[in-house]
Amino acid sequence: MQIRRPKTGLTQKRFVRLMDFYEQNYLLLRKLIPHIHKIEGKAVSVRRNSVDLHMEVIEREKFTTTILLTHHFKAANKILSKPDFIVRIYHDARSVEVLSAALQGKRVKLSQSRVGVKERYRLNRFLHKWLYYLLKQGHVLRSPAKLEPFK
Repeated sequence: MQIRRPKTGLTQKRFVRLMDFYEQNYLLLRKLIPHIHKIEGKAVSVRRNSVDLHMEVIEREKFTTTILLTHHFKAANKILSKPDFIVRIYHDARSVEVLSAALQGKRVKLSQSRVGVKERYRLNRFLHKWLYYLLKQGHVLRSPAKLEPFK
């Protein structure tokens, strides 16, 4: 009887590449949101010939910021959010991790223990490609300017 060993080489390579995506996505996100340490609330990037990009700060801690990134599409009498990513930015580690995503209408939460490296890799890879695409479209997110009262 022969015992099969798991293919660790592929898993290890995928894990290393996943860590690369965490770092690369941080760099791309810093270009998309230049003042990520200061941005608050919601922001929208509007570009001609492109779908508006919506961002919302969900949570801010000393070393992390959790945001939602999405496009809003109008369909029938409702608004669809596709793709819809919730990501955590680790400012001190200079990395970005997908916490959950809805790509085909079904939300995948990566915090669940049953989600393996393969799914994390797939979603962080998608985020990487999407962030690159958004930058090529010219999207930049900034907080709405705080207006000073007229004196």
